[in-house]
Amino acid sequence: MIHYIRMKLAEWKLRKLLYEELEDMLLLIKQFSASLKDIPAGKLRDEFLSKSSGTENP
Repeated sequence: MIHYIRMKLAEWKLRKLLYEELEDMLLLIKQFSASLKDIPAGKLRDEFLSKSSGTENP
């Protein structure tokens, strides 16, 4: 029975850790999307394509 309790305690610790990491990732995604909200999609697309192909277009 003590093994079961230790196993459950470890499971709860792991769940807490994963939940905190999930919260951090969601916050980062929200901040990222808010920062990109004001930039037109065409400009983002052009910049992404130019950087991925290795050329720079002003």
